[in-house]
Amino acid sequence: FPVTIYKGVAMCKNHILNNNLDSKRHRFNLVQAAISTQCGKAKFPKCDTAIDNGGQILHQALSIDYRGVICEYESIKTVDLADVLFPYSLVNFLHVDIQGTEKELFEDAKFKETLNEKVKLLFIATHSREAESIVLKAMYKLKWELFRHRPCQFLFDTKKPTLEGMTTRDGGMIWINPTR
Repeated sequence: FPVTIYKGVAMCKNHILNNNLDSKRHRFNLVQAAISTQCGKAKFPKCDTAIDNGGQILHQALSIDYRGVICEYESIKTVDLADVLFPYSLVNFLHVDIQGTEKELFEDAKFKETLNEKVKLLFIATHSREAESIVLKAMYKLKWELFRHRPCQFLFDTKKPTLEGMTTRDGGMIWINPTR
């Protein structure tokens, strides 16, 4: 199964070794990129993910992010999910942590078609109530089954520059594709 990530390739390799997931018996594809509707470049904040999981993918860097935090950004490669999953007829489990691109991806016909054709079980991390709504609507229309949902939590604070910036704990959803 493929593992698509932006940061932490070394950590993922250690995880694979520590869990005895032998590459001779299992197929892995570690991709250091962000999933997008098109291949190219995007901006991602430089942050220490051990203490800050608030990164959000942008097409243009801002000096202050959606939470009101001053950030430096780096350019990252973006890839299409269909290209990443092309070698596989079935992906048993796909974990996506798409950091603010829920609307772009879940309104894209090709992205949703790729999920339907290739993925059996999907875990998606959510970072705002709006993101959860976008994913819920899209997956409902695709007729996937919601196995588990832990909504994100937020603290309403008018000092934050955005609603997304009020999130205090990320959420997550596990979806089952009934056609796979």
